[in-house]
Amino acid sequence: MPYLHSIDVVNFRDFRNRTFRFAPGLNVIHGANASGKSSLIAALNFGLTGSDPDAHGNVALSFQDGETVLNLRRMKRRNGEEAYSIDEDVVPKREYEEELMRMGINAIHLPIMIHTGLGWERVDQFPAKVSKTIEKLESRAGEISTQMKLVRRQLRNSPSSSRRAKELNDNLEELTQERKVLFDTRTLPNFNRRMQEFYGMLVGDPVQAVALRSEGRRTGLSGVELNIDHGPRGRGFVSEMSKTEKTRAAMSFAMALCEATTSRLAVFDDVDEVDPNGFRRYMDGLEGCATRLQVLVTSRHGGFANMAPNSIVLTVMVHIQSVYIRKYFSTSRTQFEFTSGVNCLPGGNSSGKTTLVAAINFTLLGPECERFTDKRGDVFVSFFLGDESVTFHRINDEESETYTVDGVEKTFEEYKKDIEAIGMKSQHLSFLINFESYEYFVEESKKLANLVELMNPESVTLLEEREEIMERMEQLSTANESDTEAQLKLRLEQISRERKNVFNALLPTLSTELTKNYKDLCANKEASLTLISPNAQSPKKNLQLIAKDSPSEFFFEFSGGQRTKAAMSVLFALIKEAGLPFLIIDNMEDRVHYESLEEFASGVQKVAHRAGLQLIITSRRTKFSDLIGHHVKSTVFLY
Repeated sequence: MPYLHSIDVVNFRDFRNRTFRFAPGLNVIHGANASGKSSLIAALNFGLTGSDPDAHGNVALSFQDGETVLNLRRMKRRNGEEAYSIDEDVVPKREYEEELMRMGINAIHLPIMIHTGLGWERVDQFPAKVSKTIEKLESRAGEISTQMKLVRRQLRNSPSSSRRAKELNDNLEELTQERKVLFDTRTLPNFNRRMQEFYGMLVGDPVQAVALRSEGRRTGLSGVELNIDHGPRGRGFVSEMSKTEKTRAAMSFAMALCEATTSRLAVFDDVDEVDPNGFRRYMDGLEGCATRLQVLVTSRHGGFANMAPNSIVLTVMVHIQSVYIRKYFSTSRTQFEFTSGVNCLPGGNSSGKTTLVAAINFTLLGPECERFTDKRGDVFVSFFLGDESVTFHRINDEESETYTVDGVEKTFEEYKKDIEAIGMKSQHLSFLINFESYEYFVEESKKLANLVELMNPESVTLLEEREEIMERMEQLSTANESDTEAQLKLRLEQISRERKNVFNALLPTLSTELTKNYKDLCANKEASLTLISPNAQSPKKNLQLIAKDSPSEFFFEFSGGQRTKAAMSVLFALIKEAGLPFLIIDNMEDRVHYESLEEFASGVQKVAHRAGLQLIITSRRTKFSDLIGHHVKSTVFLY
């Protein structure tokens, strides 16, 4: 059966020119809010001729069936003009839709095939429409419908009291009865069987079964309602289901419909499992469903995406576009241009590599920059944001300190908020722009545990809430409001437990990504790297990195090159978890053995691509810089 192999998106919503490739089976699209997950799903809907009057752009879909590839393209301008093509040949819209129909994709079914979190409402609120949709799955039902239309047409041409009219009415009654019996005894049971199989996989419990039932009606053709058999708990309709149950039931309905119509493609946007402890069961269920059709799922959780056999990482498409150093250290009037992928700045000692990294640090962290705090400078850093760019400018001279954003002067607090608005907090920046060996962050368990928590969005939310409560309690202690203080203390205890649960649930999924990275960086398929905490009640204590590819299991026993690769594996996994847009590393390959540089360079590029981030590195080893990627070019202005 054909499967969706790739989608090219040009000038559609947030995308200027992006290509996304998919595999048969399960594909998880991961990214933070505003990273483009829903835009990608909307582009797919657009390419499949979904109705959205405001959508415009150029979307190409590639379907593969063995060695055969079919390319479909839909274009729509802002003025409403549309064009369709099949394998680059321009065709009418009708022919384009007929080609999709041959693959089982009917535009009528798109609101269910492409599930956006409201599918269960459609199933619940329009029972008669659901019945008609399911009835069309049975070929005999289509034949009966055609015969009934013919009989009604003949009735209109026959006198109402004639013998012919009576025969036609009897025939119509027989066909109506056959249609009802067919739906109740074959169509609906067959569909429910499919749906129950999918639901059992998704919830990991075959005892629980979801079904469409015609409760209180003579036949299901009058309308069906969605309900779940909870085993010992009995039966519950949609109004009695939890949000997770509603979502899983609607997903089961959508996948059963996709399989029955032979479209073999089901897409689910914004249907995350909210409990990290349920990630593994949910992933196993999705993988089971994906053995029967291709499934695309979006997720905001890096830990969940790390479990997927195929994942696509979307960032907010933010990357450093250029740096202009008017004056910093010995560098002046020099501009550096960057790409969104891997960038390498080669050069020996005293060549200005570290000056560039320091200048970015100086500009983005302002007075919070812990390195070279007494340094004067005048530096511009420009970020690409998709449709536009933004430039941050810091001047620190003997007389004053000024901050501007796109030429508008700001206070430092305003300046800092503008930087956070594009996805970077100061605590992240001090980690993303670093001059020391990253081993510093992972060699001590306390530093490593703090870093893991800092880079997890759920943990950060809990930490921020904890900080707010602590501030409130300080204010309350002077006002002597004991009842409120007791409530706040109770919430602090809850936050502490939630932090432990999040941390414990994060370690297995983070270890999965660590191993992927470590295998690539070591060029060793047998390598593995695991985060282990011996005490689940105090998971941050004695957190350790354990490797299984050498006699040296513990990080402090690793060789220099092994320590670098392990630290890099942690670094990229955490940045992917946090959904951060870029990373800057100064002389990352220094401790890697010369003979391993080629494998290491290849691994770095693979890992950076999987993390979906911009990587800027400096290198003083020519062999490594020649292998690694785009060389940053600098332009010196003489005026």
